[in-house]
Amino acid sequence: MIKKKLSSFLCLIFVTFLLLVLLALPQNVHAQDSRYRNLPEGTEIRFGKGFITDLKFSPDGTQFAVVSSIGIWLYDARTYEEIALLTGHTGWVQGVAFSPDSMTLVSASLDRTVRVWDAKTGQHRTTLYGHENFVYSVAFSPDGTTIASASSNEIRLWNANTGRQENVLARPARWTYVLAFSPDGKILASGDSEGDIQLWDPAAGRLMKTLETNLGFLYGLVFSPDSATLAASGSGTTIRLWDVATGRQLSTLMFAESTRGIPALAISSDGTILASGHRDNNVRLWDVRTGELNATLEGHTSDIRALAFSPDSKNASGKTLVSASEDSTLHFWDTRTKEFQTPLTGWTEGFTTLARSPDGTTIASGGDSRGNFVRLWDSHTGELQALLEGHTDVISAAAFSPDGTTLVSADWDGMMYLWDTATRERHATLSGHTGRIFAAVFSYDGNRIASISYDDTIRVWDTHTGELQATFDRQGADGLTFLHDGSLRACGGWKGQDTLRVWDVYTEKSVTPEIGRGLDPGLNTVVAFSPDKKTIAIGTHRGGISLWRADTGEHLLYFTRGHAHDVTTLAFSPDGSLLASGSHDNTIRLWEASTGEQLALLTGHTNVLSITSAFAISTVSFSPNQTSADFGTAPGWHLASASYDGTILLWDLAPSLAETPWDVNADGIVNILDLTFIASRFGQKTPDLNGDGIVNILDLVRIAQHIGE
Repeated sequence: MIKKKLSSFLCLIFVTFLLLVLLALPQNVHAQDSRYRNLPEGTEIRFGKGFITDLKFSPDGTQFAVVSSIGIWLYDARTYEEIALLTGHTGWVQGVAFSPDSMTLVSASLDRTVRVWDAKTGQHRTTLYGHENFVYSVAFSPDGTTIASASSNEIRLWNANTGRQENVLARPARWTYVLAFSPDGKILASGDSEGDIQLWDPAAGRLMKTLETNLGFLYGLVFSPDSATLAASGSGTTIRLWDVATGRQLSTLMFAESTRGIPALAISSDGTILASGHRDNNVRLWDVRTGELNATLEGHTSDIRALAFSPDSKNASGKTLVSASEDSTLHFWDTRTKEFQTPLTGWTEGFTTLARSPDGTTIASGGDSRGNFVRLWDSHTGELQALLEGHTDVISAAAFSPDGTTLVSADWDGMMYLWDTATRERHATLSGHTGRIFAAVFSYDGNRIASISYDDTIRVWDTHTGELQATFDRQGADGLTFLHDGSLRACGGWKGQDTLRVWDVYTEKSVTPEIGRGLDPGLNTVVAFSPDKKTIAIGTHRGGISLWRADTGEHLLYFTRGHAHDVTTLAFSPDGSLLASGSHDNTIRLWEASTGEQLALLTGHTNVLSITSAFAISTVSFSPNQTSADFGTAPGWHLASASYDGTILLWDLAPSLAETPWDVNADGIVNILDLTFIASRFGQKTPDLNGDGIVNILDLVRIAQHIGE
């Protein structure tokens, strides 16, 4: 008996020890890797860190924040170690500011909110609501008590401790893009889209003075450390300095070369150096007292987005300036030697296209005007394998040959390049198109490539020699595919009407009669052929998706409860049973192709908004050689999505395809919308079924009674 108790006791100790060991082990070996940090639900890995929009150092010099299109990356300023990725905004983060004690970080976003974070832990504290339009800039008062945020025609002042709105500074109907508190806290400066600077008394909420700059859209505003001087830059070609007390212009900083704008300014802590970031890819250093240009720092390959002096610039040991560029790099400059280091990498321009190799091991991505690179990624590890250079404009299409040995990439300049995937060398240039190319496909034997361009032609090329074989009238084609017999089929608008058709490109004979009447396809129509070429999926700028027979033009399905904005991409699963769609509404939807039922709603990319448009999902692609049944059991990724937010996400579809109890509207979430959906099936217009003014468990009881009846 004693032995049995002792044995049980020892077993308990052993099990407890094992549990303690397991708990002590890292829960996620990738936890500190940017590829796995704060991943959206349902994703396995992230390629890219987004494109950089802003940069700030904490006042104590221990941290710096790099703002990207997907969130805010926090780094240790001494070791450059990545501390955290702050996510939560649903729109592009436009700017950040640290509190004077370096304990708090605030962020402004195009999702119309300001978020408040614990700068040391990365935890989200609160969200400030109230702006009705994009929030472009945010600033902390020097005493740390007030947060200022700017949006369109207003500036809002918030209590930094309570988050309560304290004042609204009314503005003319102009965009306010930049804010800056004077170091003494007596003045809040704002710069607008018409080139005017407003000087406010933040305590009284009173406009004290307006400075007319003639600098165009204002991007940069910085005060000197003594609050006596204000420098401004914008879409013009000069920098201007004012005496804050009198409003008198002190000087204009000019240089021989003319640039397209000066998006960034920063001033050293001793007030002697003014740094300016330009759209000619250079950073310039000015003597504040004399106005002389002291140095031009060359090293970036694209526009400068942001500048920040490290707080160590007040030390005798050196002066450090950090520049962030649209070339997706940060340069750390020694302002004495004019040399730079690039200790941090991984930011990426917006992704405009994506292609996966036939074996699924490599993913190729194309960049927008900030990069013009073709990147090759290891799909299992997310490591960047190669950077293919040569394009001079936005890359709009990419495709692997059936044997995976060749990659074709096409751009807005009308150029196509063929790359050897083993050597990563370019072995042919296909030139002839005079407009943007938006599609390129290989024949089954890999010997031909067909391309469509906005120059209104379809061209067929020899893959091995790069020679042009034939040119055809586009006739409104939006999609192309080769058949096994070598014929080439096109689908698209017919004679400018609101109908589509399928035709043989070589014979120019219609395969189907007119289809899709009423779809109003326009220029935004997206076309995808099923793997067996028997079905065509069509998505339109109205968010609609429909399926058609490719041989007869028979209408098969129209997908209800679809996207709220333009459909930008469509892809069938390898067995043709599933259809994935991406949209400017920033969602990816998964559909059952045979019924049109929505199976999953995938969200995770950050919507990149501008004043005039929204850009989100650019391409979706399924992993190869898997059926929909494999998605529930096969390890690894099942769907890849590329976005203008500068990231590629690889999705595990198994959780999304698993049925969620009571998710009756199939949006992946169980909430009041499901109750509303159920209530509608019983003839009710509201989920408040018992009419007591509250939607709660009593309404569920009423539904149960209905079901019982």
